[in-house]
Amino acid sequence: MDNLRVVDDEAGTNWFRLGVIAVALIAVIALGIEGYAWYQREHAPPAPIAEAPPAPAAAPAVATDEAPVHPVEVVRPPVALTRENGDAELYSELARLTGSETVARWIRPAELVRHFVATVDALPRRQVPQQVLPTTPVPGRLVVVPSAGGTVLGAENAKRYQPWVHLLLSIDPATAASAYRRFYPLFQQAYRDLGYPKGYFNDRLIEAIDDALEAPEPAAPPRVESPAVMWRFVDPDLESLSAGQKVLLRLGPVPGKAVRAWLKDFRAKVA
Repeated sequence: MDNLRVVDDEAGTNWFRLGVIAVALIAVIALGIEGYAWYQREHAPPAPIAEAPPAPAAAPAVATDEAPVHPVEVVRPPVALTRENGDAELYSELARLTGSETVARWIRPAELVRHFVATVDALPRRQVPQQVLPTTPVPGRLVVVPSAGGTVLGAENAKRYQPWVHLLLSIDPATAASAYRRFYPLFQQAYRDLGYPKGYFNDRLIEAIDDALEAPEPAAPPRVESPAVMWRFVDPDLESLSAGQKVLLRLGPVPGKAVRAWLKDFRAKVA
């Protein structure tokens, strides 16, 4: 343990907190989504939530024709969902699936639907604005280990993510898919409001999952460097990965395989 170095990892932590949302609803990538660049600062406070998510930097690759590529069979909820009650009902659903204490600790109830949709939309890109994250920061720091070839991610990082991975795996993909179908009309409307008047949120979700599942599985811990205030992968191919792909890379081989399997099962139930 003497050769372990612990550093603050604001961006990686922020992204991993996405696991709660992904787990309870659609599990886009249970993941501590790594976000845009592994941005980290000493004791940096969490970024405030903006009044509204910024306009997308680029249009998604999914089709925006009149018919969706992956249509969703919507399940009628017991309570009619509207823009007015959607955030509160989604918050309650998350509490039902993950526990009220978990939700109270990690989830920001304000603009929950919109921030969730904006986050999913951004996962296939390299950067995801922190202000659209629907959760509070998760404690913990990034562990890096000196090696003969430089500095690499430490295996101890997996312990930070164990609660989220266990939470994800404890929820049956069919249960998560059912919850997702109930709230889908709200997600779809929020996606249209985000700037895709002819787009379909489920198509974007499937794209985000497929993109994450294409993440490489290095045989050895990847090397990282911090030339300034930002940690980044030394390998340019790894550094250029999307936010969702970097999440699975950070999880490590064993948790990563379990999350991949869960995502594949969930995808099969919503695609």
